[in-house]
Amino acid sequence: MEIREKLLAAAASVYAESGYRGATTRRIAQEAGVNEITLFRHFGSKDALILEATREHGVSCMPLNLLPLEPCDPERELIGWCRAHFAFMHERRSLIRTAMGDMTERPDMARGAANCPAQPALELRAYFERLRERGLASNDFDAHAATWMLMAAVFADAMWRGILPEMYGDSSDKALAAYVRLAMRAIGVPASKQAKKKAGVRKRLARAATALLLTVLAAGNLTAQTTGDRQVNVSSGTSQTRALSLDEALGIAERASENVAIARAGVTRARGEVYRARSEYFPQLAGSLSYTRTLDSEFRGLDTGPVDSRAACRPFVPAGTLTAEQRLDSLERALTLATDCRASGGGFDFSSLPFGRANNYTLGLTGSQTLFSGGRVAAQTGAANAGRRAATITLSSARAQVILDVTQAYYDAVLAGRLYVIAVSTLEQSETTLRHTQLARQVGTQPEFDLLRAQVTRDNQRPVVVARRTDRELAYLRLKQLLDLRLDQDVVLTTGLGDSVTVAPTRLASLASSTLDTAASARAPVRQAAENVAAQENLKRIARAQRLPTLSVSSVYGRVGYPIGGLPSLGDFRTNWTVGVNLSVPIFTGGRIRGDEMVADANLTEGRLLLEQTRELAELDTRSALAELEAAEASWEASGGTASQAARAYNIAEIRYREGISTQTELSESRILLQQSQANRAVASRDLQVARARVALISELPLGAFGTGRSAAGTSQQSAPQNGQQQRSRQADASQASQTGTGLP
Repeated sequence: MEIREKLLAAAASVYAESGYRGATTRRIAQEAGVNEITLFRHFGSKDALILEATREHGVSCMPLNLLPLEPCDPERELIGWCRAHFAFMHERRSLIRTAMGDMTERPDMARGAANCPAQPALELRAYFERLRERGLASNDFDAHAATWMLMAAVFADAMWRGILPEMYGDSSDKALAAYVRLAMRAIGVPASKQAKKKAGVRKRLARAATALLLTVLAAGNLTAQTTGDRQVNVSSGTSQTRALSLDEALGIAERASENVAIARAGVTRARGEVYRARSEYFPQLAGSLSYTRTLDSEFRGLDTGPVDSRAACRPFVPAGTLTAEQRLDSLERALTLATDCRASGGGFDFSSLPFGRANNYTLGLTGSQTLFSGGRVAAQTGAANAGRRAATITLSSARAQVILDVTQAYYDAVLAGRLYVIAVSTLEQSETTLRHTQLARQVGTQPEFDLLRAQVTRDNQRPVVVARRTDRELAYLRLKQLLDLRLDQDVVLTTGLGDSVTVAPTRLASLASSTLDTAASARAPVRQAAENVAAQENLKRIARAQRLPTLSVSSVYGRVGYPIGGLPSLGDFRTNWTVGVNLSVPIFTGGRIRGDEMVADANLTEGRLLLEQTRELAELDTRSALAELEAAEASWEASGGTASQAARAYNIAEIRYREGISTQTELSESRILLQQSQANRAVASRDLQVARARVALISELPLGAFGTGRSAAGTSQQSAPQNGQQQRSRQADASQASQTGTGLP
């Protein structure tokens, strides 16, 4: 076994046996077979050692994923799950009891072991939800309450069976089965046939219900625990707790962001503009169908009149054998006779004309095609394509800004929680010093002045704790607002400040390339400005194209019918078809075209100047981001050694003070230095994570993008580069904020 593992095992054993106060570094070192110097070299402080030991021997080795994704036999599966977790907690009952006893006095030290039921509770609740979704349970039960009801029974049995054997009469296996059956009845899951046949079920259920009722109140204490650097929880007591990682927060924010939705609408609009501009390359066809009913007309009666009773005229047949004079005489006689007879056949037929017709049907098809427009159509298409590319860049920029905003707000909330834990730890240290001073004063080894100073130090730290708690709640409210979550919903942040992952790779895959491109030309604002220049160039071409002629061809094809009845037949229709060519040449416009050209030329000049200005600002902004990242990395590296040394110095000062070697002034100074170093370490970690995210997204971010605002330590990033003195001032402000309670957002 390695030295580190020996120290962790020894710390867990001694802590479980004697609690935090009894688990001295000397005793832990003796248990592990090493000296205290080795202990401090590996862990730096007693707090860090015990916290790591409770985590290593608590939550980290907890059995998980025991319940199947597809429930088959709920009773058997739940009993197996309860037995596994009962065995786990029963084996570590001493460690968990000690941690629960220290929870009020030292919540940060007790967190590792006391959080044992939290992870399996999430798994159990998900299993209950699957039972309800698949119809194996009723639809009207509260999964959260059912989860903690069963968890409370298993937890209480594991903790107190050895102490209160009269309460738990049956064996643990029988009791666990009874708990499961009672929970199944509560959520509406029918019991198995084998369980119905067993004798004494009613008695065991009644006993289990009694034990459960006595222990449910203790379970409420488990759901309100405060997590540390890895998990930070703000509970409002009105809703169910939701575990939230940074990756999940980014996914929620991207779906809920109004800015991203607006940018997507802009992309859709730009695509529509492209379709509209490109449509003029193609023929424009339109069809029509119309029907007209004539109620009355001035042409009515043209084909009606009185009946002619005269005899029909005989047709005139010229004789080719007659002479010219004879034929002329026969023609004159025929004309004379025509005045006394009625014409037979022939005449004009009005049925094919629209005059006075009652029914008028028209089928039409029109088409037009632009043959020459002086380059106007091509320029319109080019401008629309440039607008579409700019809209796509805007969408990527909006997504990147949301990622940066949520990343900063997330780490601000984690940092606020960490500063609150530091403030609480400092208050506990002050109270411990006050108790030692009171004891020393009672035995006469300390003057009254030291007692008063210890009381003042303790009382001065209490407002700091209140301020840190308020800052933490405000940071959580800002994060919930960004994610569009209910403000009263409890949230547990599962991504800590020390995580190596900055932002989720899945959220960066479509935004950041594998190789970081910090060139000014790769920045989104520069690319947008370049697309704007391209659009203005095409608009200038459109303005110039107005001076050129426009040539187009058009055609109209129609079928008309005037049936006597209601509906026409195919034979009732007649055809009309025309083809035309249109040439339009501007001759005089009163200066309109010249004005359009001047406006387009000015817009193009302005766009080119804005592109150059944006390129310069982008280069400055990129260098600023890289400088911020370099400074954050340097601060992170420097704060690591300082925090470790300060923790070790405080432990030595605490031992010296208890042994009467040093004064309270030395102990107070060591405590202040420890608090400052811990706060600086947390601030440096937050700044490093945000700086990494910003540099990773630099190509898509707008200029001067620094997230939603100030960090939880009261530090704000500026768009201009900061020198070394400004960076040191930020760290000093953060240290001062951790002591005075000011500076948090």
